[in-house]
Amino acid sequence: CVGHKNWLRVFFAMGNNIPTEPNPNPSPRLYEGQRDYLSGVNLPYTRAVRDEMEGKTDVELPQAIFLSRLMSGDSEAQTILCKSIKERGYAIFKGDQEDVSSAAASWVSVLDAYFQQSLEEKQKNADKDNNNIGFVHGNLREYIKLRPEDPDELWPETPDFREAYKNMFANYSALSFKAFELLATYVDEGSESQLIEPDSYEAVTEFIPLKSSLSGILYYEQGEEKDVCDEHTDTGLLTFITRTSVPSLEMWDRKEQKYVKVEELIDEGSILVFPGEKIPLFSRSTSWKATPHRVVSTLLIYS
Repeated sequence: CVGHKNWLRVFFAMGNNIPTEPNPNPSPRLYEGQRDYLSGVNLPYTRAVRDEMEGKTDVELPQAIFLSRLMSGDSEAQTILCKSIKERGYAIFKGDQEDVSSAAASWVSVLDAYFQQSLEEKQKNADKDNNNIGFVHGNLREYIKLRPEDPDELWPETPDFREAYKNMFANYSALSFKAFELLATYVDEGSESQLIEPDSYEAVTEFIPLKSSLSGILYYEQGEEKDVCDEHTDTGLLTFITRTSVPSLEMWDRKEQKYVKVEELIDEGSILVFPGEKIPLFSRSTSWKATPHRVVSTLLIYS
C-alpha cells in the first residue's frame, strides 16, 4: 500500500465507556515494542521476529454470517458467531441489509466532507481536556470520535453530519445489541450455563446506548513503509469495523497463532466484529479475551 492516498475507516465501539474496575487480566502484547500511534514514534523490532510479525493471507477465514440471519436470532448464526470469536478472535458479517449499508455509506460521505475542511476548522471540535473524544489530530492520522451525549461544541456543523451519525449509530447499535445478546445467551460447549450472567447482561445493556461511540479515522498518505497503528486491544465490549478501500487491518488469529490480513481477504461490504477488554470482565469463561489487532500500510521493521 505504499504511496496510496489518504483513506477513511469507520467503526462502532460498543460499551467502550462502561465504568468498570481495572481488568485484572489484561491481554498481553504479543511482541515487545511500542508505538505512539499519533506521533508515529517507533521502538525497534528485531528481524528475528519478522516472519512472525508479517500478516498472512494463506488461511481459511471463519464462515461469514449474513446480517439478516444474525438479526433474526438464527441459532446457526449464533453458533457461528460465538465459535468464531472464541476460537479465532473475530467474526465476519456479510452485509445483506440495505439499511445498514446505506447508513454506512452516508456516514462515510459526511466524514469525507468533514475531513476535507481546514485543520483550523476541525480543531474547533477538539476536546479542550484532551479526553480522546471529539476531533484528534496526529502525524499519521486524524479522527473524530463521538458519543450521543457529548456536548455541542464537539459536534461539527457540516451539513447532514448529525443526521448521518444518528442513522449510523441506530443501525450499528441494533446490530451490536443483537450480537451481544447472542454471545451473552450462548451456552458454551461443556457448560450448562450461559456465557454471561443474566444479571450482568441486564446491567451492561443499561449502559450501552450512552456508553458506545462512533468514529471516523482518516489515515494519511504514506510515502514510505509505515505500521500506522501498532498492535493493541480495544477497551469496549465489541468493535464493529467496515471494510475500507485500503484493506490494512490485521487480526491476531488464535487458531492460526499469527496475524492474518483479514480485511484484505473479506468481501466489500463486509463487517468485522471482535471483542474488547470488557468482554472478559463479564464472561464466565477465561477463554473469551480481547483480540489484538493492528493497521499496517506496509510493515516497517528495524534491523
